[in-house]
Amino acid sequence: MTSCIVTQDVYSADGRTLLVERGSEATGEQRTALMQGQARIFVLWSRIDMPNGVTIPLDSPGSDSLGASGLEAYVDNHFWDRFGGAIMVSLIGDFGQAASNRSLGSGNNQIQFSNTSSAGQSLADDTLKNTVDIPPTAYSNQGSALNIFVARDVDFRSVYDLEHQQ
Repeated sequence: MTSCIVTQDVYSADGRTLLVERGSEATGEQRTALMQGQARIFVLWSRIDMPNGVTIPLDSPGSDSLGASGLEAYVDNHFWDRFGGAIMVSLIGDFGQAASNRSLGSGNNQIQFSNTSSAGQSLADDTLKNTVDIPPTAYSNQGSALNIFVARDVDFRSVYDLEHQQ
């Protein structure tokens, strides 16, 4: 769930009737999981709760200040969380292998570390399997301006008792 506060009064198309008061709270939810390479948060705004107790159903998407679908976001791909452990285990295994190769030197003394290196590889595989599926996280700046693209007509007849004037 997410919410935002309406920062200015919203009037009817002719500018004579106040429809949404400043200070009203819009409530919505993120609709899709963030995909790799995506830098937008897609929000479906479900309703606006006005200070006078009126609730306006919306079911309308959010957009940025230019009208593009979704809200601009900073994306944390968790690179080091996802791959750091596997890289570290692999490097430790490589250093162990390099040390054993260097200690061989010249002579017939041979030391085999095949069990240790295969265990290290298995540990790296397990670490990678456990962390590679961490999904990216998107952050939008608090207080940033956004728009709600009202996708359908909203009927205010039950709220406002208006009369048609000639």
